[in-house]
Amino acid sequence: VRSRYDVLIVSYPRQRVLSYAELESVVRSSIPEAEPFVLLAESFSTPIAIRLAASPPANLKGVVICAGFASSPLRGARRLAALALAPILFQFTPPDVVLRWFLIGRKDDPSLLPVIREALADVKPKVLVSRLRLVLNCDERTNLQRLHVPILFIRPTIDRLVAAEVYEEIRRSNPAVQMVEIDGAHLILQTNPKLSAEKVTGFMAERRGE
Repeated sequence: VRSRYDVLIVSYPRQRVLSYAELESVVRSSIPEAEPFVLLAESFSTPIAIRLAASPPANLKGVVICAGFASSPLRGARRLAALALAPILFQFTPPDVVLRWFLIGRKDDPSLLPVIREALADVKPKVLVSRLRLVLNCDERTNLQRLHVPILFIRPTIDRLVAAEVYEEIRRSNPAVQMVEIDGAHLILQTNPKLSAEKVTGFMAERRGE
């Protein structure tokens, strides 16, 4: 993607607890003022992308959502258990088997585990707990219905974090969603980067009329 398009990565504050509305403000302050752009969001960031695209700047030409959700990705007892365990889940770094199972799959690139561990270690536990609670309590389905920009939704074939009904909910909420499946686990941009990049650049080329 970088070879064909300018890429701006927006980083969230790692030491401060912020709401989705406050994180949306962080993203809005980073987007280009006039240059046409496509917004790409993965997992935790997808409710932010939906919020922003529901009241879009004029130069937003499309949205790419990867392994995302408009409401809690866990349902029923799994959601309640995660909420109850949130204060202790991030007190210790999860073992490799847990990271593989939920995030990168069994056939993972060995180089991904150290990167994930470093990313987790760089964020305060209280921030990670807050973000988990944001995810489990989010509901952007109404905003998703309001979206009029083109939407590409990349769905991993093996996603153990986002329930299948959540994906179907997104498809039903907005008929403009173009959903494609890519072989890989939840962190699909990392577990299948080549095919993900092809889908993203193809979508962006369509927005530019290439």
